[in-house]
Parts: sequence; C-alpha cells; structure tokens
Amino acid sequence: MLYTDATNLDIHVMKLDQNRMIVWDSKLANVNTTKGVQLTESANGDYLLGINGSGIQNADVILSRVNATGQVIQMKTFGSPQSDPYAYGAEEIAGMVETKNGDIFVYGSNTLKNNNVYSNQRNWVAKLDSSFTMK
Repeated sequence: MLYTDATNLDIHVMKLDQNRMIVWDSKLANVNTTKGVQLTESANGDYLLGINGSGIQNADVILSRVNATGQVIQMKTFGSPQSDPYAYGAEEIAGMVETKNGDIFVYGSNTLKNNNVYSNQRNWVAKLDSSFTMK
C-alpha cells in the first residue's frame, strides 16, 4: 500500500499480511510530496515507487526502491535544473514498467516554466537500469 500522510505530505509504503495487519510501514525521508502514483513489485521482491513531489528544485519525479523488509535502499530525483530558464518546469510521472531483464521504463510529462508561466507540456519516456541510471 502506498499512501501520503496528511501532516507532512510524506510518502509511506506499507506491507500488509493476508489478515490486513501491518507487517511494516516505511516513510521515505526528506520527500515533501504531493502524491505517490506508482507501486510495482520488482522481479527480485523489491518494491519500486514512482512519486510526484517536491524534489531538489520544483515539481520533480522521485523514484525509490524498498526491499522486502521495508528498508529504503535507493532513491533518486529526476527533474530539470532551476538554473536553466528554458528547461525549468514541473515533471510528473504517469507510470513505470519493469522489463524481464530488470530495466525500468518510466513515462510522464513535463511542463516548462518561462517568466513564471507554465506552458509547453511535453510527454517523455525514460529507460533506466536497475540502479535508476539513464540508458
């Protein structure tokens, strides 16, 4: 289960047993976020999370990997740098798919910001390896 707490807007991932009792509940640290949009169980038993939130600059995409015991083992933020006035904008994830060989396709959209006005929405697809490195 993936949820956002109402107080701090932090993302939590929770595993429940067959009786709906909490097995573990992990909070992703330092993620001021608006929503978690994707939770996928990986072939190796880890959980892949795709999050729309406030990362380093603006609205960024945050990917995380949580192992089978609830420990956050990987987190990476993707977004355009605020220092580039033509690429600065809001990135959003719409979904992700893991391939048989462990690569991850992530897809979503980007809306550019120019003179404090958002415009020019573009769709994107990224291919990542299992360590969230662009291929």
